[in-house]
Amino acid sequence: YHISVISAMLFFFIRYTLSFFTKISLNYDTKKISAFITICFLLFYIFILGNHTPALRATIMSIAFLGMLMIYHRAISFNSLFLAGIIILSITPYLIFSASFLLSFIATFALIYFCNLKIIKNLDSYSKMNLFSRFAFFIGFSVCLTLFIEISIFPLIAYYFGVIPINGVFANT
Repeated sequence: YHISVISAMLFFFIRYTLSFFTKISLNYDTKKISAFITICFLLFYIFILGNHTPALRATIMSIAFLGMLMIYHRAISFNSLFLAGIIILSITPYLIFSASFLLSFIATFALIYFCNLKIIKNLDSYSKMNLFSRFAFFIGFSVCLTLFIEISIFPLIAYYFGVIPINGVFANT
């Protein structure tokens, strides 16, 4: 989560800063420049963090998303998730049996799947709600998303750690 937040903040900060320089903003594509600088920062940041599977997954997914921005294509989250899996498993294939690899990828897959459901995408009435209704909707959406992810990773936690994770549902919502 923190890698995507850092890369988004850095991307928008660089793009905002470049807008003050009129020669750059009028003659060059600031979106591409911002994406390239953010990719360079992410490569440096993952070098500092080390070889942790969830961090590598998030970094590869962020780089894939920014790379799609640079070549004017629509970024698809499932493609970047599978690209991250292929890259990580081609470097270290034994990670397929690792709990951190499986938990990270299944939780991210569940998150992307839940957000791509047709019922979620067709929420046109959300923009017509008042502030209190939007807040209640956001809380309800967050609880449903967390429950969906917890149910998705429940079998893995039970298998790898030998416990039934009931407290995670309440702690994460």
